Amino acid sequence: MKSRCKIISQLLIVLGLASSTFAIAQTDSSTNTQEQVPTSKLRPDGGIHVRDNWYIEFALYPAGDMKITTSGGSESTGLNDHRTSRFGAQFGAGATVNSRLLFGGEISSFVVAEEKKFGGGKITGTVSVANLMPMLTFFPMHEGLFLRGGVGLTNAKFEIKASGFGVNATTDDSISGYGYLVGAGYAFWLGKGFNLSVKLDYNQQFYNDKIFSSDYKIKEIDVWMLGIGFHWY
Repeated sequence: MKSRCKIISQLLIVLGLASSTFAIAQTDSSTNTQEQVPTSKLRPDGGIHVRDNWYIEFALYPAGDMKITTSGGSESTGLNDHRTSRFGAQFGAGATVNSRLLFGGEISSFVVAEEKKFGGGKITGTVSVANLMPMLTFFPMHEGLFLRGGVGLTNAKFEIKASGFGVNATTDDSISGYGYLVGAGYAFWLGKGFNLSVKLDYNQQFYNDKIFSSDYKIKEIDVWMLGIGFHWY
């Protein structure tokens, strides 16, 4: 009887050691699995939102304003006695550096068109600006609020159309320069890897060229853009 009890006791000890070893192995396996997941793919709170190693985005800007500064002074577009329309767009793509930082490149454009009628005719003036820039986007709290900025090449195109009284003419001119863009916004997670954002961008461009054989040079163009962004990770 004593030998049986001794055998049973030894079996219980062996089973206990085996259980402990298995539990430790499971813990190590779980830890290794978590360590293999890039931090750029994890939310700080361990949620389901995923920011992959790359991103792609575009934005539409239905609102904004533009100010043009020449060697003879400055003028803001959108005068009260003019019919003015504004619209912009942006496309970008790049890499996820970590859970707070994105780095990529983008193309953006903003157009302002003003129309003035007189008698039986009208004149339409259009100014369109464009940017080609590397871009950094920073999320201070990993999600939600973001700040962005970039420096690069710019272009501005000016077009004038006149019609009425038997006249239908168009003339245009363009200049190239450099500038920067800074912005801020807030991104809302919709699903696992998609963001919808609201953002405000400021773009300042620098030039030193004349247009339409004018006596004045275009020196600076300042643009404010308010829009909605769409982001995939």
